[in-house]
Amino acid sequence: NLSGPGGKSSSTDRLVAVYGRYYLATQEILLPWLELDLGWADNDVGSGLGWSAGAGVTQFITNGAAIEASLDYQDFAGDMDTSSFRFLLGYAVFF
Repeated sequence: NLSGPGGKSSSTDRLVAVYGRYYLATQEILLPWLELDLGWADNDVGSGLGWSAGAGVTQFITNGAAIEASLDYQDFAGDMDTSSFRFLLGYAVFF
């Protein structure tokens, strides 16, 4: 329990990870993809090795910018033995 005074909670999280992404199409504006991540996380609760696997889509709005959505499964082992399904939305810049 990270509750502090007044029932508020806070946490400091750090994550270092590498990921690989395979795009299922190459000439489309809407690109579906599969992704696999591996990394190390550390926070106020503990630390551990984690991985995630998921699928998503990238919708380009310009040549170098896109909106992304994905669904993935994430699992950590070590002090913070947790797992979860996540739905993520993001904005990506491509160089």
